[in-house]
Amino acid sequence: MTTNRLQPGSDTSAFESLHRRLTVALIATPRRKLKTCRADERLDAVLERNTEGYDYLPVVEDESEDAAIVGLLNASGFDMGRPVDGTVGERMGGLSESNLIGADASILDFLLDVRSKPFRLTVSGKRIDGLVSWADLQHLPVRAALFGVITGFEIIMAYAIRRMFPSDDAWLKHLSCGRRKDVKEKIEESHKNDSNVDALLCTQISDKGDILRKSCDLGESKRKLKAQFKDIRKLRDRLAHANEYASTRSNAESVSRTVETLLELRHGIENLPGHTIDTCGDDSPL
Repeated sequence: MTTNRLQPGSDTSAFESLHRRLTVALIATPRRKLKTCRADERLDAVLERNTEGYDYLPVVEDESEDAAIVGLLNASGFDMGRPVDGTVGERMGGLSESNLIGADASILDFLLDVRSKPFRLTVSGKRIDGLVSWADLQHLPVRAALFGVITGFEIIMAYAIRRMFPSDDAWLKHLSCGRRKDVKEKIEESHKNDSNVDALLCTQISDKGDILRKSCDLGESKRKLKAQFKDIRKLRDRLAHANEYASTRSNAESVSRTVETLLELRHGIENLPGHTIDTCGDDSPL
């Protein structure tokens, strides 16, 4: 049930291999730990015992250990301040492809779809064996997947800059005066230490973004590109400093949008021609 959401590039094989191994099974709640309910139970009783506040509860046909899951109850769709009548079976949703995902699907695939499919039952073989939701995106394997995506993106940007610019001075002019000074100081410091460091290694991810958006046609306005690269940098900083990035559903959806944008930019950068389109001055704010 996996889907190929990856774009071609010089490190595509490594990229695919990484994400193929970082699967939703690593972050999903296993079936034995799921809080369930039966279709014939009263809805008010089920909501009252849902003290953990789970948004979705799998509905099982009976109390046996191997009882089949027959639907999902959206427990977040009720106003807890009002009385609720009826049974679970009257309000539950049925199972469909939209709420199922293979346990071997990549975390990246789940993340990209989380805005429209925030909760998925995981399937292994012929059996539903767990549940994964937006709330699971804070787990360590997701951090590894996201850092891999962003690190790979920065490498792709560096490849593109080296390919397109004949010299370091040619891309340095696209940085602001302040950033140009900082990068040159780092380069000079490396030379003092007798190390022949690639000048691009002295730049930050935001610097690489500035160089590309100021010099290349990536299909968007430079103002929009500036905002997109800023969102990518902010996500990268949260990951690097072990901060929260998906503590709410809204934040999880924002991460999903940022990663989708990153992959689109990656594809555009990989397909850039071997020359620049110089449309900005040295210190253009956009």
